[in-house]
Amino acid sequence: GAVDGLPANPRVDAKIGAEHADPAKLARALGMDMANGQKLGPLVLAATLKGDAKAANASVDLKAFGGTLAMTGDASGFAADALAYNVALKADYPSFNALMQGIAPTYRPAGRNIGPVHLAANLKGAPGAAELTGLQMQAGKAALGGGGRVAAGAPRPKRVASLTGGEIDLNPFLPADSTPASNGARSGAPRAAPPAPGPGGGPSKSPAGGHFSAEPFDL
Repeated sequence: GAVDGLPANPRVDAKIGAEHADPAKLARALGMDMANGQKLGPLVLAATLKGDAKAANASVDLKAFGGTLAMTGDASGFAADALAYNVALKADYPSFNALMQGIAPTYRPAGRNIGPVHLAANLKGAPGAAELTGLQMQAGKAALGGGGRVAAGAPRPKRVASLTGGEIDLNPFLPADSTPASNGARSGAPRAAPPAPGPGGGPSKSPAGGHFSAEPFDL
């Protein structure tokens, strides 16, 4: 790449590339724990940056953890302290579990094979305002889409969001040691006896610190 115009109006036109056969091994060499020693596959990074103190555009393409992440965007207003930006993001990974091994090695979801991950979104902003459009998120069977915007103007900040999604089962995403299947009979721990019948044979109210009452709420 090249950098010129220093110091009054610096300009850059650069391409960056990096590859490593085993990012987990690289992380250990840098003193970081990654994937608890498991191999994550190769890492390939390609990025470009072109612009000056007034405006710039950039792109990033990353292949890691078995999937891809791509980002393109531009920004302006650096010199005038009036930053405006427009960024598009897209990510696809064949396995949520494999992705978590790379970015959150201590997290073990209860679902052993949750499925693929897809993310797409556009983010646009200027001083005092930001807008998210085209949001598409999917992890296995769970999906969410929509957008939103934030405006920080007077007299008070305004936040608006519009999201759509079907039924989302969070149980597969809970840590493996916190799901019902991992407690009680599975772990060999004794289960608490059900509450004793109350007057008239109905369920009794739970004492303070006990289980929730089995009586219905009158709404």
